[in-house]
Amino acid sequence: MRANAKFSARAGFCAGLGAFAILAGATGAVAADLSIGDVQWVARPVGDDLARVYPTRAHRFELSGRAVLRCSVEHDGTMSGCGVLFEEPVDMGFGEAALALTPRFRLAARTRTGQPTAGGTVRVPIRFVMPGDYPPERPVVLRPSGAAAAAYWPEGLAGDLGAAAVLMNCFVGDDGSLRTCVTVKEIPGAFGFKEAAQRMVAEGQLAAGEPPANVPAPADGIWRIRVEFRKPLADRQGTGR
Repeated sequence: MRANAKFSARAGFCAGLGAFAILAGATGAVAADLSIGDVQWVARPVGDDLARVYPTRAHRFELSGRAVLRCSVEHDGTMSGCGVLFEEPVDMGFGEAALALTPRFRLAARTRTGQPTAGGTVRVPIRFVMPGDYPPERPVVLRPSGAAAAAYWPEGLAGDLGAAAVLMNCFVGDDGSLRTCVTVKEIPGAFGFKEAAQRMVAEGQLAAGEPPANVPAPADGIWRIRVEFRKPLADRQGTGR
């Protein structure tokens, strides 16, 4: 079933690179054949290293991300033969960025329990984090051509869920059109709302309204967009809500 949706927007600058965190922290990396939490690091990347390799596309859209590598450990403690086991979000370059950091890692010859590390394999999770400061809201409106259309409330969705929201980073054209939208968050997740929001963008149903006064436009044209969904009125009446 489809229903009208309430829309609002939160605008955002592409802020300067901020804090970064490496998940392979004091407890060590998650090991494949080395005891979990037992690895000792002689050297690890620092914030400047992560800033240097931060994926350009992810930076442009103000996206944080993470990746997990699996590497072999050499006799001198360096890592080789690394591969990407996991990256999130996908297609944003976080896996490649993590691989570029591998020369900055070096393990101690033995774990805390005395197990040799040379010849073993280790899983190294790395997180890339950007600050999340955004300017005030910018309204999102339905296109005049789609005034009679409705945002998609996922069909067959039952239960007590009455509202949802999707956060996207979008390029906003001079005419208010939204392009190259990247979903940042879906609240709640896994119900199909991010697909609904992306479909509305693809169909030209959404456009950015006038920016609020005294909010400078982002130099790269990227804004934070918030799309809010409300349960169809008929469904709310049917449940007595």
